[in-house]
Order: sequence, then structure tokens, then C-alpha cells
Amino acid sequence: MNDNVKFRELKSGEEEEWDEFVFNNPNSRIFHLYHYQNLLKMPYKCQKFIHLVAKEGDEIVGIMPNYIANRKMFSRGGILVKERYDDLKTDFLRFVEKYIRSHNLFASFIYPDSTIPREQLQFLRIYGYEEKISKTVILSLRPSLDEIWKNLNGKNRNAIRKAKKSGVKVVKAKRREDMEDYYKLDVSAGKRKHRSFYPLSYYYDAWDILKEHYHVMDVYFAELDGKRIAGVRVNKFNKRAYYSSGHFLAEYGKYQPNNLIHWTIISDLKEEGFETYELGLVGPDSPDPQVRGIAHFKMSWGGDVLDYVTYIKYKSLLSKEIDQVMTLIPIGLRIIKRNLLEIKKKLRLPKIKGGIKKCLNLSESLIIQISQSHSLSIRILFLFLPLLPS
Repeated sequence: MNDNVKFRELKSGEEEEWDEFVFNNPNSRIFHLYHYQNLLKMPYKCQKFIHLVAKEGDEIVGIMPNYIANRKMFSRGGILVKERYDDLKTDFLRFVEKYIRSHNLFASFIYPDSTIPREQLQFLRIYGYEEKISKTVILSLRPSLDEIWKNLNGKNRNAIRKAKKSGVKVVKAKRREDMEDYYKLDVSAGKRKHRSFYPLSYYYDAWDILKEHYHVMDVYFAELDGKRIAGVRVNKFNKRAYYSSGHFLAEYGKYQPNNLIHWTIISDLKEEGFETYELGLVGPDSPDPQVRGIAHFKMSWGGDVLDYVTYIKYKSLLSKEIDQVMTLIPIGLRIIKRNLLEIKKKLRLPKIKGGIKKCLNLSESLIIQISQSHSLSIRILFLFLPLLPS
């Protein structure tokens, strides 16, 4: 450990110094920005933010944004250090481990950006962190726009042409009040998919922080005959762009507004000199048809399907088992609830056999996965399945 470097929580009044360090570091990601953490509070039910800094004298030489939720410590973006200060990364992990034990937390979860080469993250494995691998789609914007167009899935290109031919236009949000239209699209999609949606205040916060304060977000709308029928938020930082969220009105889906919005985004990013556009996590092999459908859409843009690695270190084996139980129960309940709602909907139709069978197969697939698992926590969840409300 470098004796000249001191680790502590960020003090009030040091926020601008934190952001200056982020903007001047070539390895920084949007998730490192100080006020970005405020947008995590609602989606992840954050109970507390912990901004850790490493200071050498009066100079910040390393940072690690964290938040606490459900007795776990999470870091989106992970550790960021000044060039030639890589040895501080392990010192940060020691500080985090000490914090977790002193505050009786279950675990540390670190989400590095997916564009960081795995070899640069080996220090996490050496320190005892486990890898949990998901998949994400990242489109390189280095080829010419014509080359990107040729690499699109043929159905995707046809959908873009159809949207243009149908008169769909894409515009950017210019005012804070435009977020009300985006909120309405989210509400419509949430009701259709039987999921919750964020309040309008969340989208105003996103505009205030990312658009007005940092200038790192754009919001796109697809319009048809003056009506806003779809919207997408995209975050942009340090030559990397990230799809944040998107919604559309189901009755206008036949006009393919989402395809035209994303093509417009790609065109704009290319013109602005961005190098990558990350479309986000995908589950092409998921038993959930909604998840598979989203995956196929994201993969249709010709990007690379890459590993998205989460690094996890539990305080103990018991902590790991307890956490897995508490995580899996609400997931199982959500899937079963959605299947039951689909069954209820199908019962009102003349032909119901195929619909019910499809829904039941999805629930059965989940139960089989649970019952065959070697994990103690997952087997415990299986024991409680008969008690779930119908």
C-alpha cells in the first residue's frame, strides 16, 4: 500500500474536484460522474451513496463510486485511478472489504464498463472476486456509415425503409417539458408489459443531470402525423454511447419507429465522432420470449455480442446463499405473475389451448431449472414454490 495515499469518503464541497478528475481521465466512463449516482436511487432502491477517493496530498488520484442497497455494496463503473497508479486498485478493494465488514453488509458487486479488456480486470479475480457473465451488444462505429448499413440484418433495413415510407420522422427533445411525452410512452409500455414504470420526476432528474448539467444525454422521438409514437434515451460520454431506455405505442409498432430512431442515433453518433454504441444486455437463449425478442432486435444491428462481467465477492458462504434466495424469490414471482396474467388474457379468447400451453411451458422451464440446481439457495426457493399465491 502506498503510504502517501489516503483513502476516505468524499467530503462535501469536493464534488467538482471529483468530476474534474473524471473528465480528465481517458479511462473514465459515464457511470463515474458524481451526479450520475442520483439516477440510480429509484431504480435500485439505493439507501446510501458512498463516494470513495484516494488522495495523495491534495490531489485525487483514484475514485470509486458506490451505493448500498439490500445490505450489499454496488459500484457501477468500478475503480478509476490516475495513469501509472494501478497499484491503488487493490488498496481500494481492501478499503471496500473493511467497509463491508464494519457495516455488516453481505457483499461487494462491481460492474466495470463492458469495453474494458478482461486482462485489465484480473486484479479483481486475484483478490477473490467471482465472475458472473452476461452478454451485451456493442456496435463499432469505426466503419463507414455505408458499411454499418450493409451489416444490418436485412429485416432491419427493410423496417427502416418502411418507417421512412410511412412518414415517420425522428426529432430530438429540446426542452425539459419533452420528458413528459417520454414518461407517457413509458407508462403505456409498462401497462402493456405488466411492469412498473418510473414517475415523471425521474425523467426530469435525468434531463437536469445528464442533459443540462453534463450534456451527455440525448432523447429521440419518432413522430407520425405530429404524434410522438416512440422514444429512446441515449447516454454519450468519452466517445462511447449507451442505449439507456426506449418505449413505443403498441398500436404504432407496425410503422417500425424504433428501427428508424436507432438508425438516426447511429448516424448522429457516427457524425459526432463516437467510437461505440452499446445496445445493452441480451438474453438470446432466455426461456422468456419477451427477453429473446429484445435480444434479436439488438443483435440485428450487426454489433458484437460480448461478455458483460459482474464481479462479486461475498463476506461469507452463508451470505452468498442468503443473498441468492432473496434475489431469486422476487424474480420467480414476477415471471409466474406475468404468466398467470397471460393465461387470464387467453381464457377470454375462443382459441385458448396454444396460449395456455405456451405460458405453462415457460413456468415449467423455470421450475425445472430451479429443481435441478446444485445451489442450496435455489433448492430452498424450489421448496417454497408450492406456497406461491395463484
